[in-house]
Amino acid sequence: MPDNINRNAPIPQVSAQDLAARLQSEDDVFLLDVRNPDEWEICKLDQATLLPLPTLQMTAQDILFGGSAAEQSAVAQIPRDRDVVVYCHTGSRSQYAIMMLRELGYDPARLINLSGGIHAWALSVDPTMEIY
Repeated sequence: MPDNINRNAPIPQVSAQDLAARLQSEDDVFLLDVRNPDEWEICKLDQATLLPLPTLQMTAQDILFGGSAAEQSAVAQIPRDRDVVVYCHTGSRSQYAIMMLRELGYDPARLINLSGGIHAWALSVDPTMEIY
């Protein structure tokens, strides 16, 4: 990551409606779901990749303390060359995940939090989605 990028910059946010528009326009955005597998089974965005927050935490610690290389870990599936929209149930775990990814050298400008999480998506974009 270039030295001029501020890891402490505010976390970019996207609303569920704006994300839906981006996906409909076939914008090349990567969706990262950091919820637990039992939550994933209730509802999910079809294009999303599941990487539960506890797994991300363990992986980040292992990388940061020299235990393994990022290229050979669970985070290797997260692209660095396009926007990554991170989401959870309501948006707080995903912000924490973004902070960890920033520490791993991901560009803060490319890590975007889905404001309100999948709950907001269900309320404002997909009323058929199960709410929990």
